[in-house]
Amino acid sequence: MKTIITNCNIASGGKIDYNCNLSIEDGVIQSVRNNADDMGGGDIYDLKGRYLCSGLIDLQINGAGGKLFQSDPNIDTLSTMASVLRRVGIAGFLPTITCASIEKISAAIEAVREYRTSIGGEVLGINLEGPMINSKKAGMANANEVRKIDDKLISVLSSFDNGVIYMTIAPEMIDSETAAKLRSIGVILALGHTTSSYDDVVNLKSHVTHGGHILNAMTGISGRDPGVAGAILDIDGMSTSIILDGYHIHEATARLIYRLMGATRLSLISDGMPPIGSDVTSFEYEGNMVKCKDGQCLTEDGVLAGTGVDVMTATRNAQQWFGIDFAEALRMSTEAPARVLELNEKRGSIETGKVADLAILDADFGCVGWVRGNEIELI
Repeated sequence: MKTIITNCNIASGGKIDYNCNLSIEDGVIQSVRNNADDMGGGDIYDLKGRYLCSGLIDLQINGAGGKLFQSDPNIDTLSTMASVLRRVGIAGFLPTITCASIEKISAAIEAVREYRTSIGGEVLGINLEGPMINSKKAGMANANEVRKIDDKLISVLSSFDNGVIYMTIAPEMIDSETAAKLRSIGVILALGHTTSSYDDVVNLKSHVTHGGHILNAMTGISGRDPGVAGAILDIDGMSTSIILDGYHIHEATARLIYRLMGATRLSLISDGMPPIGSDVTSFEYEGNMVKCKDGQCLTEDGVLAGTGVDVMTATRNAQQWFGIDFAEALRMSTEAPARVLELNEKRGSIETGKVADLAILDADFGCVGWVRGNEIELI
């Protein structure tokens, strides 16, 4: 089956190409050309000057649409999250589980496997935020489930063959040999929830090249101690995620990080919670009551507990805070996370040979529809 999308503007690779045609065959992009070029036969859809971008990717989201994956790690939760996120342009995400029992981790992985097998590919895999983190930096996670990895967990991780496993680890909880073993079975490791030092990160740099939500739940930068955050910013080849909800990190600090990392090494994440895409204003997380107002989620003790701000909103924040074009900001929610997940050969930009999983945007860059394979739908 061949679909031809005409009269569209394509935002990809940090720039916008105007007046384009796009051909898709069997769900894969076959060519991107100027409107004047002959695209051959096929079902033609006129986008009437709207914009197309690669579907956004959220590396870390706990819930949406009133659902929380930590509490209900099942296919129903994933289906609700996928439906809500698709409507704001997010075509791929990693549902997140913090420190949990081996039984809950196994159930969460099985839910992801079932979703990907029976429904579709919006769920790209799973984000395991623990259990190998520092209990002093556990945040909302259940500190009683913090532990070093064992053979049973490695066996569970090894058995997952239908998606990506992204795991946050604290360097003080893992040695180089274990990190190498996890990488050998395809687990993507991210630094986070740690009290480690710059040198600890250096010792793991052959196996861990990504940081999780920089300057949150990790040692920060001082004059005599660059900490984990300093290591992420200094070591060649490192990338990191960042939460641009207006609460987790100051705008000026985020701007400095962007100037050091650039758009292709900086991934926007939400750390999203059930209020995203719903009218939910409070929820329970691991026994803690959390209230959300204006996108800020706080426990009764005033501790940040994720966010109610989605990645598309974070992308607009990046555009405004960093003083960059929207197309450049999009690289941080498409191209960069695809590279972290080692999916950049198939996702993250609009190019020949990549999956046609795209967002349709209006003149204000709000999501008004999507392209999924050869199917096109406007909201």
